[in-house]
Amino acid sequence: MHKFYSIMLLKEQLTLISSKLRHLLPILPALFLCSCTSTDLVNLASGKGLGTVSKIPRPEKIISSVIDKNIAATRQYSMPKEIYEEKLTDEKLFFEQDLKNDDQSKKKIHDNKGKLITLSWPIKGKVVNKFKETVNGKSISGIHISAKKNQEVYCALQGKVTYVGPHSQFGKTIIIRSENGIKIAYAYLSKTFPKLGDQVKQKQLLGLACGTKEHPVLYFAMQKGTISVNPMQYLERINYMPKEVPFVKMHGLGNDFVIVEDKFFNYQNAKHEVKLVCDRRLGVGCDQMIVFSKTLPDEYGMVVFNQDGSKGEVCGNATRCLAWLCFQDTGKQNCSIRVLDKVIPCFVSGKDKISVNMGTPKFQAEWMPSSDIMWKLAKNYSLNAREMMCVDMGNPHLVILNQNITENFMSKVGACLSSHHSFPKGVNVNFAKIKNDAIHLKVWERGTGLTLACGSGACATFSAINKMGFVNDEVTVKFAVGDLQLSLQDSNVIMEGPVEKTIEGTFTL
Repeated sequence: MHKFYSIMLLKEQLTLISSKLRHLLPILPALFLCSCTSTDLVNLASGKGLGTVSKIPRPEKIISSVIDKNIAATRQYSMPKEIYEEKLTDEKLFFEQDLKNDDQSKKKIHDNKGKLITLSWPIKGKVVNKFKETVNGKSISGIHISAKKNQEVYCALQGKVTYVGPHSQFGKTIIIRSENGIKIAYAYLSKTFPKLGDQVKQKQLLGLACGTKEHPVLYFAMQKGTISVNPMQYLERINYMPKEVPFVKMHGLGNDFVIVEDKFFNYQNAKHEVKLVCDRRLGVGCDQMIVFSKTLPDEYGMVVFNQDGSKGEVCGNATRCLAWLCFQDTGKQNCSIRVLDKVIPCFVSGKDKISVNMGTPKFQAEWMPSSDIMWKLAKNYSLNAREMMCVDMGNPHLVILNQNITENFMSKVGACLSSHHSFPKGVNVNFAKIKNDAIHLKVWERGTGLTLACGSGACATFSAINKMGFVNDEVTVKFAVGDLQLSLQDSNVIMEGPVEKTIEGTFTL
């Protein structure tokens, strides 16, 4: 009976141990035997049992011994050595990423055939946090894509699973190593399907996203070696994931803009998206689309896109509109708007009135045609060359002063001159006349056409006519919808005028 009790107790202990450390089951007999004395082994071999119960090793001692002394051995026992080493390396390095090495992270990655690699989308959702964006006080080394509960997650690039398991910060995580040292992590998962060492194909199902209130996103990160890389630049362009994009529509004297933050905008698919948004029948409708970034607390970066999807340069009215949004956001009375390499100081000058310092106009620049070409253009379009002048306000302008120009003439000549070969990058054509000491202005904007107003055009026209000697250093420029006040201060053009927010909402791309 005593012998039977010892055997039953031993069985219960082994069952308890195996339930706690199931993956150690194959080596438990060896661990048990190692803990027995030589007398115990002789007794077992002769069928005498273990004698007293006290000689039976307690489960917690075996467990403690395994954890303290044999953890590496047991891990290696359950997987090949090379896979185990890969697992440790990828788990450690992927979450100690280098976010400072910008030069390396911007280098394009190609496959073994020399083609730029393409990642398929791991999940259907919108990008809510971009690469290096600050989230909860920390700069993230990947992107966050919105995810629903138990939404399927797919492999973005084929490779070998080198890590699958929990992570203290990211929850259940999968890391896949592909060719050329590329590693991709998928985190905040509720379930994982592949096993360590598995080869997985592109678009193969990997797991399910948490999609919880705490983690409503998929964390998607990419490395080349040990350098973090922005995965956005490699994700499929054509089938870019549909997303809800928040926008504000504003206008300055009827010159209207759809304004969006850059984290919701896909620069790789810019031409298609801009044309769709700017279309007044099929989209939101606007003269130009403005994409901004919050570069500093009191400075916004601005990128201007024309209706045809081409990139613009400086836009005075858009600058005033974006400055108004910045003031609403910060509560300050002044800010700066950065466009390309130009920084434009802005300040509040009245209720819904914004003043901007548009800088010093240039009357000589590489893009400007020679005087001989200007004379030929004037002759071809029945204009007076003495009342034509090129001005650079950070973007190219041709100013034409004529008292008797019709709307039909402006449309025809504006379209021809704005894309004339004499202006390789195109030009904005300004048709002006002087009446009662004020400038009356119509502008044909390159890539857009006739607009109700143009801020940089007003600045260029004022500068040209002031140089011709027809107006003083302060003047009113009149458009169809309202007026702008222009002045010269220390050779800089100051423009003041009203802005208005018309609608705010979201559109789907």
